[in-house]
Amino acid sequence: MKQNLSKIILTIVVLLFAFILFEFVFKPEPSFPDGEFELIIAGSDENIHYQNTLTYGKEDTLYSLLKTNFALTCANQFYQPDTTCQYQFNVLGQKNHIILAIQGENFILVSDWGTTFLKLEIDEGSGFYVATVGFDRVDLSVVERIRISLDESW
Repeated sequence: MKQNLSKIILTIVVLLFAFILFEFVFKPEPSFPDGEFELIIAGSDENIHYQNTLTYGKEDTLYSLLKTNFALTCANQFYQPDTTCQYQFNVLGQKNHIILAIQGENFILVSDWGTTFLKLEIDEGSGFYVATVGFDRVDLSVVERIRISLDESW
């Protein structure tokens, strides 16, 4: 009887130790946002359709945040609209999506990629400038504001 009681107590202690080990050592850390930025989406008439602060984590890109918060239509390899956004263009080893349309609850901006496009502008604290990288390559850690607007091709 004493031997069985010792085995039960030892089993409980081992299970408790295993629980504590998994709970505090192997439990993944909660995902806290690394930062935030203000996103502004405007039409060709510069009317603001969306303005809100978005938070991001370590693995987020501007494209992934847009895909999560809006309905996107991207270009496929033939520059035809593709709502799945599966195709990524590969330019000098850097993969990037080309977004043709973005739709929110109360707006939709659609580019035809011939006479109009979605202009991506970044503000790192000193005013907006036209981005030299695509939606997948923006360094969110230095961005304060991002503006996406429908613009005419030059």
